[in-house]
Amino acid sequence: MHIIEERLSKMVVKSYFDIILLVFAYFLNIYLHILQGKPPDWQDFVGIITLLIINSTISFIEENNAGNAAAALMARLAPKAKVLVIRRL
Repeated sequence: MHIIEERLSKMVVKSYFDIILLVFAYFLNIYLHILQGKPPDWQDFVGIITLLIINSTISFIEENNAGNAAAALMARLAPKAKVLVIRRL
């Protein structure tokens, strides 16, 4: 169970890292606009963040489904053997 939680947390960080990076870059852009006396472009920011959240959510769901499918296939293909023991005296 711990392995699954660890895998999911890594997938979440991987999926949403782009959004975090973009938000940081945009706040830096807002700061530079304020220094220059220009208004920031909020509409672009909201549109891009919305698309990135949708994209990251879909990518997370797809990766999770693929991981579950791979785990199910590995469980089915687990090696099983029947052993016949012949004892000679």
